[in-house]
Amino acid sequence: MISSLHRSAPYHSTRSMVMLSACLITMLACENEIDTTANILPTSPIAGEAEEAGVVSGGSSTTAGDSMSGEVVQEGCMSCVEVGAWYRFTTLQLNSIDGGSHPVIPVLNNLWAGDVEAHSLNVFFEIKAMDGDQIKIGAMNAAWVSEEEDDYCLLPETAIEFIFTQSECSIANSEPAGINIYAGSQEIPKNCSPEGEAQNAIPVRDVLLEADFTEDCAELINGSVRSAAIKRSALEETCSCLSPVIESCQGIDPNFEGNMFGECGGCNTRYNSLSRQLNTFQPLTWECQVDGEQAVCLEASFDARRLSFTPSVCP
Repeated sequence: MISSLHRSAPYHSTRSMVMLSACLITMLACENEIDTTANILPTSPIAGEAEEAGVVSGGSSTTAGDSMSGEVVQEGCMSCVEVGAWYRFTTLQLNSIDGGSHPVIPVLNNLWAGDVEAHSLNVFFEIKAMDGDQIKIGAMNAAWVSEEEDDYCLLPETAIEFIFTQSECSIANSEPAGINIYAGSQEIPKNCSPEGEAQNAIPVRDVLLEADFTEDCAELINGSVRSAAIKRSALEETCSCLSPVIESCQGIDPNFEGNMFGECGGCNTRYNSLSRQLNTFQPLTWECQVDGEQAVCLEASFDARRLSFTPSVCP
């Protein structure tokens, strides 16, 4: 199904979208070039994550190197999961769109890997409560503050809770939940949706996850987003700035009336529609539904590492 945004595009619009696609592809080979197209959800794995894994309070700390083998040992995990521990996603990589290998996937994964590495895309899990084999985990995003590895602040407005069931070292949720994906700084969000369901964030819904704790609980590995979806309306009303340099996105202009397509009002010329970007590469087929509305289906993978500190809340 081809998005209605493309049904009657004039010649200059079509030409613009073709040029936009070419710029995105070229961006992979020219890492210093600033792009102005849409910044979209997932990321690819990154190496050399700076944070050390450790406990937030109590117990003995462990370094990231202690469990980087990626092996899950079925001893110790049941007792080392701690209420109050925080984990930051070190990878978040899209595997499929609408059940297939959409050609935009490698482009998006490359772009978002840079955001994760630069600490401008910060997705956190907090162990909030435990009751038998049930674990309540809060998902929250943080805004970039500076290039320091721990210099970002939490955005409580992005918070959503999951209830996971733990079996030895593995956790999974059976009741779908959601997660809101924010990127950028407080002053300059890289996603812009002033009137959206999740303001200036991407609202991902009907999320089912599973992952494994390493033996010392220092990491979550083998993370899988078994299923998730983004509403069609959410994709159409969310615009993104793709530049790897936050400042070049220039911040949100409430007086901006919209681009040549009549989109991204209240953002600025640096932002472009997520829906348009995906459909430019290949039309979406909207294989999922959320609240009775057409939605794009997502599958992804992730890893996370325990922080040695408790993140602060944005002022």
